[in-house]
Amino acid sequence: MDRSCSLAADAIERGGTNVPVHEVSSVEDFSPSANMGGLRYRVPVGGRATLDALLVVKSSDVLVVAFHGMMVKGHHHLPRFEWLRTLQKTPYNCLYLSDPTLTLDPKLLLGWYIGWEELDLFPVLASVVSKAAEAVGASSALLAGSSGGGFASLQVSSYLPGSIAVPCNAQTSIGRYRWNAQANFLRRVMPQLEPEQGSRRKWARALGARGSALRQYATPRDNSVLYFQNRHDPHHVEKHYAPFRKAIEASPNAQNVWFELYDGPNAHEPPTPRLFRESIAQGLERFGKPQ
Repeated sequence: MDRSCSLAADAIERGGTNVPVHEVSSVEDFSPSANMGGLRYRVPVGGRATLDALLVVKSSDVLVVAFHGMMVKGHHHLPRFEWLRTLQKTPYNCLYLSDPTLTLDPKLLLGWYIGWEELDLFPVLASVVSKAAEAVGASSALLAGSSGGGFASLQVSSYLPGSIAVPCNAQTSIGRYRWNAQANFLRRVMPQLEPEQGSRRKWARALGARGSALRQYATPRDNSVLYFQNRHDPHHVEKHYAPFRKAIEASPNAQNVWFELYDGPNAHEPPTPRLFRESIAQGLERFGKPQ
């Protein structure tokens, strides 16, 4: 289809289902349009999966990249462009990425944008973000997401020098997350990583830095992070936020990672739309990027 057929940003419906779709032959051939408005892209990845992306172009020097969290069965459907309505009236160019990992199995609800054994998706997605930023003329890329999407924002941003990650209530180590989500991923995506001996729960160690932001940020990175955490989400505070903060404070990245605690509900929930927008604005302001 003609890439000039973008849909006006204010005409995009919930879920982005009415936005025209442009089929792309490969990630290498991904060359998004700079025309104002929204256009979806469908790109085969690694011969096994599909990346669905929605790029909304506005007059801005900033590209915000949004990652989604866990799917809720019967409520969410692929492709999923979380935060679309939340960001629709903001001035930013926005790129919404649906996790290609989830296209491998319809019963998979959380994939962390990891990919599979043969393909690490994080550098692939970093390339997609870089191409989108160049196309829209953005000098700043800010990557944001909650929960599993927060993990993806941390990991992908680490491959993009000068970018900003704004995770909220994120997992920081897959091996520390709830076992049912791990077991489902292990069974459907990486069964070959299941240990032949010992505890199955140690399988994620084989992922190395790919499955752990603590390991990824143990070496110098050229991005910045503003990490938001609901202090009333005990699992994520104890298993993800606290270990990551401790690791960062002893790492070479301590000057580039900031933490913000906030008072949310007594549960693991995404931030409110208002807080999500404010977190993005704060990330841009904190690291001196134009808005």
